[in-house]
Amino acid sequence: MAYARFRAGDAVLVNLSPGPDDTYSLIVAPIVMQDVLGEDKMADSIDGWFKPAMPVADFPGVYSRAGGTHHSALVYGKVVDDMLRWGKLMHWNTVLLS
Repeated sequence: MAYARFRAGDAVLVNLSPGPDDTYSLIVAPIVMQDVLGEDKMADSIDGWFKPAMPVADFPGVYSRAGGTHHSALVYGKVVDDMLRWGKLMHWNTVLLS
């Protein structure tokens, strides 16, 4: 089995959420993966912490109301515009959480 900690840096959380009548929403959230300091207490897992562009307390509610699901993708780099362009190209409802 492979275990790792996500590396720190700019990233985008991306979620493709199914909607009614065979529609989809692409939820795009710019984030910063945090550098975890100190002892690695989760060495036998895949883990990491991120900070969203909005206040942390607001993020879960905004994400849920946008239709966010449990399984997402993490894309490293400042690629928000690329993800938004991809969503529009695919004719998905594209939602930016920032």
